[in-house]
Amino acid sequence: MKKLTIALFSGMMSMSGWAACIYNFDATEAQIKQANVGAVPPVRKFPILNTNTGAFTLENASYQYLASTSAFVQSLSTYINGASNTITGDKNLSNNGRYVVELKINNFSDIPIGTYVGTQSGVFTLGYNFYGIKNGNLKYGGFLWVTNSDQTKTKKVFISFSDLETGANYGKEYEISYNIVNNYIIGLYFDQDTKQIGINLNGIDKGFVNNVPLAGSVSQISFQMFGLAGGYPTTLPNTFQPSETIIFDASQMSLNYSTNSKDICGNTL
Repeated sequence: MKKLTIALFSGMMSMSGWAACIYNFDATEAQIKQANVGAVPPVRKFPILNTNTGAFTLENASYQYLASTSAFVQSLSTYINGASNTITGDKNLSNNGRYVVELKINNFSDIPIGTYVGTQSGVFTLGYNFYGIKNGNLKYGGFLWVTNSDQTKTKKVFISFSDLETGANYGKEYEISYNIVNNYIIGLYFDQDTKQIGINLNGIDKGFVNNVPLAGSVSQISFQMFGLAGGYPTTLPNTFQPSETIIFDASQMSLNYSTNSKDICGNTL
């Protein structure tokens, strides 16, 4: 009996390992640029990308940075330009429960006071864009961004999204301490039952962003890592590299959520 119990336990551990929630940001530089022709500032693939962690060097020229799955960036591109009337998401969702994703700012890379000249802005943004899909149609789209201004010494969290079925827009802004330590975590939860999106700021649950429910639940969801930088001195060393990690796997999440919460692969938190 003891051997059987150990065997069953080992099997469960193995199964739990197989259930790890993996999100593969495998889109190439060419695919990302092709999907964002004419964007201002120009779009590049994250220059430093390791699985779900991305970083870039602070520069004086302005760039947007993206990381995406190859399949989704191509599907989104053909959907937006009209070449296809359907879009395919990365992860399938059930129509109930609360799905959670966490964003961790690993490194804010605050630069020394007095390093600005002329009209330099000294601002960068980290975060991600998200897309809710049902029956091949884009139902909502939005972003979760953390903006860091070394010029005004402010850090802000922005959450914004649009219900594309009703045309309603929702958003909130939260100012956090400029002196906040690294490894700041933001949890976003997508409630399929109430059709609302909520936010948790480093352990403080701020509740739902939209008081009015979205038009419907979605059956698929996709994410694109996002970054934006510009207006920094050319003399900054490469050690100033803002860094973020998007956490998809339930076993790696650290904030507290309701009992019906799970990661986007369906693993219970």
